[in-house]
Amino acid sequence: MGVALIGVILATLVVTQTIVVTRDTARDRVRTTEIHTAEGVLDAALYDMTRNLPCAWTDTEIGAGTTATLVEVSVLYFDENNDPLTTCSAGLVEGDARYAVVSAKSTPLAEVPGIDPVRTIEATVELTPRQGLSTGTTLFAASTTQGTNNGRVFSSDPDNPAGIWIDSGNFNCNSNFTVEGDVVVVAGGANLTNNCEVWGDLWARDYVVSTRAAKNSDLVGGDTTVRSGNLSTDKATSFGGSLSVGGLLTGWAFRDTDVAGTICAEGHVNDIMMGRTYVPCTSFVEFAQRGFPEITLVPSDWTAEGFTIKSKDGASSWAQDVQATWDISDKQIANYTAQPCYMSGTYAKNPITLTATPTVYDLTSCDFKIDSGVDIRVKADTAIFANSFSFNNQVNFISDDGEQHNVWLIVPVGATGNLATNTHFTMAPPLAAFFYGANSVSISNNSANRGQIYGKSLNISNNLDIEHVPIGVPGVDLGSTGLDVTSSGFNVEVISKREQQQG
Repeated sequence: MGVALIGVILATLVVTQTIVVTRDTARDRVRTTEIHTAEGVLDAALYDMTRNLPCAWTDTEIGAGTTATLVEVSVLYFDENNDPLTTCSAGLVEGDARYAVVSAKSTPLAEVPGIDPVRTIEATVELTPRQGLSTGTTLFAASTTQGTNNGRVFSSDPDNPAGIWIDSGNFNCNSNFTVEGDVVVVAGGANLTNNCEVWGDLWARDYVVSTRAAKNSDLVGGDTTVRSGNLSTDKATSFGGSLSVGGLLTGWAFRDTDVAGTICAEGHVNDIMMGRTYVPCTSFVEFAQRGFPEITLVPSDWTAEGFTIKSKDGASSWAQDVQATWDISDKQIANYTAQPCYMSGTYAKNPITLTATPTVYDLTSCDFKIDSGVDIRVKADTAIFANSFSFNNQVNFISDDGEQHNVWLIVPVGATGNLATNTHFTMAPPLAAFFYGANSVSISNNSANRGQIYGKSLNISNNLDIEHVPIGVPGVDLGSTGLDVTSSGFNVEVISKREQQQG
């Protein structure tokens, strides 16, 4: 009996120990899952904060069966003085947040023997507001814009990057057109075809369609965002950043498309066949329309900057300044005097040299036209306001003294004409120009420009190079410190990350 009793006791001990070990193993398995799920959800929350600063996140269920967990994220924001920010609006924190403490707590969904194990990962981060996708704009259009045939938009100054802003309408980019900067299509979509490339970020509200097949370089070098619509890739390509799509991914070629960053989207139109699953985006960078800036000639804005205002003809005028240096015959002078807004190289091939005093020429009463090989040599900052501009066949603006000067060519609000350059128009370095067309601007056929182009309607094509040089317009707010951005995002730097507690 004693031996039997000892056997029973030993068997009970073995069974008890086995049960304890089994329970501990199950508990450890849950705790291990918890720490991984908590850290993963925390990292996802930190990524969300690069876009904007949510006050709360939806709880996340991860896994299945006995190791399924529920992860809850909480956050505390602080300003630069470490004072807490507690007010939220539309789900985002109000105030100038500079620091945050973010916690992700993971608990089991299935029953666990004893007290439920809880594991929490906490991160302290520093928040640095980013400038918008564009720090000024090279091309600004109020309607659908074409960029075609070997065009290039670029900047030589990393502190003033190039960019394109389409305030309304679409961006149609094809045939080896390259934007070495950012593109923002505020109220439309982007069509990128035939070796179009965007080296910076691309943001479009309605859609992005790509039919470019070239995986040796990125279609978009930075992040691509489609705020509300779909992203379609009809041919396999590559993206150098992340994809954030408010709608669906479409096109069979997407399965062979390379994406260097993360992907969030509502899904793919053929998720099962694609063999992938997608997480919906939780936040977006938001852009607001600026409206096309209205520029008119306000003399006091220019004279305050040291400019002299001159009229079309008469004493101390545009016509007088041209005739003072343009060596043409008496008969040609008579012809020119009758039409002071028209200059042709058929008169003479020698250049016109303008005054060395900063000057605004008011030619709004006439249509300004130069063609057939005329050089305009500039000695000082010069602005020309006209009802229209037409430059054809080898027209060149050149710095007469080799120094940096700015040129403004402006078709103001109220004018009836357009601004157009065609066939070998050059704004030669170190000159920089601001082109403005209240109606339309067309730049085509082997043009080389430095500066900015603002057109209510804008068409750029056929071997156009434009180097971004921000010069602005006296008295006009062009958003020179950055375009309107309702949420431009943050750089999120992790100061510390640790497990807060264990259970």
